[in-house]
Amino acid sequence: MKQNDKVTEDQLHAYVDGLLDVEQQKIVEIWLKNNPEDQQRINAWQKMNRQLRVEFPLESSSHVTNLTDTSPKQSYNWLAIAASFIFGISIGLSSIFSVNKSGITDHLLQPAAFAHTIFATEQKYPVEIQAKDRADLIAWLSNRLHTPIHEAQLENKDFEWLGGRLLPSTNRMAAQFMYEHKDGLRLSLYSRHIDWEETIDNSLHFASQDGLSVFYWTDSDMAYAVVSPVTRSTLEPLATDVQKQLIHANSNSSLAWVD
Repeated sequence: MKQNDKVTEDQLHAYVDGLLDVEQQKIVEIWLKNNPEDQQRINAWQKMNRQLRVEFPLESSSHVTNLTDTSPKQSYNWLAIAASFIFGISIGLSSIFSVNKSGITDHLLQPAAFAHTIFATEQKYPVEIQAKDRADLIAWLSNRLHTPIHEAQLENKDFEWLGGRLLPSTNRMAAQFMYEHKDGLRLSLYSRHIDWEETIDNSLHFASQDGLSVFYWTDSDMAYAVVSPVTRSTLEPLATDVQKQLIHANSNSSLAWVD
């Protein structure tokens, strides 16, 4: 990053997350002095992070400690890290080499379907943080995506929430939650910020992607996809339930975050 370069969205997020070195921080701070709109966004993100830490305090770092644990979970963590690394490279390459992008397809449908294919087939460790550590998981994902992230509950439809993970998604980060039916069928919920020009309304839309059924929608500046290898008619009531739950949760979060 050079002083006269335009500061990108990713660099602004890295600045908020404290991931830049001293020289890069100075360049961003100079940029912010001359770009008050970006400074307002930074202020909002930092405020959101502070509020998230209050709303979702990290009482322990158990999910981090497990990375160096000598228990059998250790093999999982290395597999999870390797899978996430391969996933990130694949998503990055698809972003670099694709042309004539369709925002919905390239930034939401393809990554959501690919993430489901990679992690739903993992029988032993399909998630990075389990549902039993909900507070840590939700706080971590909300902080990394700079917005309140919510899971849906589908127990009334015989789907158990297993937990979730943080994933790269082309030019942004994404959250993936995994669900499992009592017969072993998996369903995933993929959430990320909208960062493309193509727009859709917030009604439920259907697509078939890489042999998977996908229902997707947007809500404010977020996009969501529910993915599973079932028929459209089977997935639609599940996706409808998830959408209703998230719209309700997001509405409550927006009200709670108003000064």
